[in-house]
Amino acid sequence: MKNLNNVEKALKSHLKQRVRITTALIVTFLIHGMLSFDVEARDLRVRNQITPSNSKNDLKITLSQNGTDVINIVDPNNGISHNKYLDFNVGDKNNVIFNNSQKNGTSVTGGEVSANPNLTNSASVILNEIQGNSASELNGGLEVFGKRADLVIANENGINVNGARFINTSALTLSTGKVSVDNKKISFKTATNNAKIAVKETGMKTDSDYLNILSRRAELDGAINSEHNKNLNINVIAGANTVTAVNDTFELNAENAKDGITNVEAISASKFGAMYGNNIFILSTNKGEGIKYEGRLKAKDEVEIISEGKVVSSDINGKDIKISSKEEIDNIGKMKADKNVSLNAPIVKNMSRLEGNVRLKSNEHNKKYQNRERGIIYYDYYLNVKNMSEVENELKLVKSSIEAGNNIEINNNLENGSFENLSGDLKAGNDIKVKGNFKTKHLSKEIKLEDLLKK
Repeated sequence: MKNLNNVEKALKSHLKQRVRITTALIVTFLIHGMLSFDVEARDLRVRNQITPSNSKNDLKITLSQNGTDVINIVDPNNGISHNKYLDFNVGDKNNVIFNNSQKNGTSVTGGEVSANPNLTNSASVILNEIQGNSASELNGGLEVFGKRADLVIANENGINVNGARFINTSALTLSTGKVSVDNKKISFKTATNNAKIAVKETGMKTDSDYLNILSRRAELDGAINSEHNKNLNINVIAGANTVTAVNDTFELNAENAKDGITNVEAISASKFGAMYGNNIFILSTNKGEGIKYEGRLKAKDEVEIISEGKVVSSDINGKDIKISSKEEIDNIGKMKADKNVSLNAPIVKNMSRLEGNVRLKSNEHNKKYQNRERGIIYYDYYLNVKNMSEVENELKLVKSSIEAGNNIEINNNLENGSFENLSGDLKAGNDIKVKGNFKTKHLSKEIKLEDLLKK
C-alpha cells in the first residue's frame, strides 16, 4: 500500500512537471514569436511549401498573428517587386500573404500583420518567379496586404490551380513563360517549354479587374469566378508566344508560334470549366492547335475567340459573340447574344442553337456553312449570310430551323447558288429575302412572303 502511495505521488509530480513545462513552452512562444494559442493548431497542418531562391534575396517569410505565412516582398524597382523562389505551393485550406504595407494592420486571412521592413514604397506589381524544377500548386488563399497591386505568378514548369482565392489584387497573371524584366515591362516567353496552366475541379476566384492566363497550353476543369460580382475581364492566351505587359496593356509577339500538333487543343475545357466575367478573350496562336470549350462562357459584355486551329464551343452567352478560326467552327451547344453573333471560318457547323443577330461571313472560295441535326439559328433582329458555299454552291438545313424576329436575308452571288430547306422550319416576323434557287417543304403561316425573290 505504501508502494502504491509512492507511485501515486510520483505520478502526480510528473504530471505537474509536464504541465509546467508545457506552459513554459507556450509562454516562450508568446514572448519570442508574439503568437497566439492558434499556433499549435496551425503547425499541425501541412505548411505551405514556399522556398526563397537564395540567401541574398531580401525576401523573408514570417508569420501573422494567427500563424498565416507572410511574405515580406522585396523593395520595388520602377513599381515592380521581383521575388524569386525555388518552390511556391499554397496548400489546401492554407493562406499566404504578400506584405505590401509600410505600416501595421489587419489582413483578411491572417489577422494582425506587421509592416514590411523591406519597403521604401509599396509595389504596383508583385512578381513571383519560381525558378525550381516543379510545378506550383495553388490550392488556398493568396492575399495582397496593404496597397492593392497586380499579382504575377510565373513558373516555367506549370501551374495547377484548385480552389485558390486571390484577394486585393488589381490584376492577376498566371504564366508558364520565361520571365524577363526591362524597366517597367515584364515579358513572358512561352516558346521555351510545353508547360500548361490547369484550373482543376474546385476552380478559382479572384477580386481582380483582370485575369490573364499566359501559357503554351491551358486546361480548364473548374470554374473561374469573380469575387463579389466584380467586372472581371479574362484573357487566355495559348501558344509559343512572347507576351509583354506594359502598364495596363499587353503586347503580343507571335513570331515564335509555329505549326502545332494536328487535332490537339491548345486550350481545352470540360463541361465544368466555366468562365464568368465582363469580357472574355481566348486566343490560340499555334497553327493547327485549336480550342475545345465544352464548359460555359458567360460575359456581361463580349466573348471573343480567335484560333489558328479548329474551334468547338458548347455554351456561350454574351452581349456580343465573335469567333474566328483558320480551320473550322463547330457550335455543339447554345450560343446566345443579346446583340450580335459573328462567326468567321472556312467551315462553320451549327449543330445546336444560335441566338442573336447572326452574321456568317465568307470571303474565300472554300467557305461553307452547315446547320445540321437539331440546329436552330434564332436571332432577334437580322440574319445576313453572304457568298454561301462557293464550292458546293448551296446552303442546306437538315432537320433544323432558322427563326428571326425581324428579317432573314440570304445572299448568294453565284448564278447556280441555292438555298435548300429540306425538313426544317423557316420563320420570320417580317421579310424573307432569297437570291438564288429556293426550295423548301415547310414555311410558317406567320411568315410574310411579300419580298421573296428568285433569280
